[in-house]
Amino acid sequence: MKYNKVIVLGTGKLFLDCMVYMKSLSLPFIGYDTSSRPQKLTRIQAEKKGLPYFVKDFSEVCEEIRREDGQVLLLSIINPRILPADILEKENILALNVHQAILPRYKGRNAEAWAIFNGDSEAGVTWHKMLPEVDSGEVLALKKILISENTTSYSLFREQLKAAYESFLEFMPAVLRGEEHYEPQLAGPSEFHYSYEAPNKGILDLKWDGRQICRFLRAMDYGGLNVFLPVQVDTVYGTYRFKSYRITRTTDNEDKGVLINGDTITIYKPGYEISLLKCRA
Repeated sequence: MKYNKVIVLGTGKLFLDCMVYMKSLSLPFIGYDTSSRPQKLTRIQAEKKGLPYFVKDFSEVCEEIRREDGQVLLLSIINPRILPADILEKENILALNVHQAILPRYKGRNAEAWAIFNGDSEAGVTWHKMLPEVDSGEVLALKKILISENTTSYSLFREQLKAAYESFLEFMPAVLRGEEHYEPQLAGPSEFHYSYEAPNKGILDLKWDGRQICRFLRAMDYGGLNVFLPVQVDTVYGTYRFKSYRITRTTDNEDKGVLINGDTITIYKPGYEISLLKCRA
């Protein structure tokens, strides 16, 4: 094998699954949970699987990486941290990152939400070389995923994790032999978003048509994960926050406005009846 050691940075299921794969090889490896709030469940699962899992201050992790003098494969897997340029430029380190988008379409965070909100017909995952410029390196592997009218950010993220692991299993043998192949990122438009950004700043606009309202709701929907702040809608009666929603397709082509009944706000748009549930002013 080309590498003396593998270092895995990240968190969550894909992070653990890739470490389980590394455990099956006769190659030293170590994993660092780099999330801002490491979950107890991740630690428990890592212990059950017998994985070398650690939580350390990220600056300390970076110092340990800098001291590595052998050939190192660095895997960034659902890793929210930006690695310093001096690490990525070290000649003895190959750093690979998985990104939840077809690069360069969406760079930065929560790419699946932006793809849904913008009405894209497909999303995907890209494994690429890491460079000092975020999400800009050459592509090692890319898989596309169709977006339907029922796709939410949560469901798309789950599909992306599955596709990312499938790609990982396909290319990793070649990477470990030093025989992998890279391609330039596709040409096309590109956006960059930070973690604190949300589609339309997290505000549902009642002037949108039914299709765009649905895209917004599905983009903001990460299930029980607290990715964005609570969604809000501004009405003539004030600003409301809501916990869930229901989308019903109809044959009614009239725009009948908005009805507030108890803790439910119903929006009537041509072809849609959209209910915002458990609303609070």
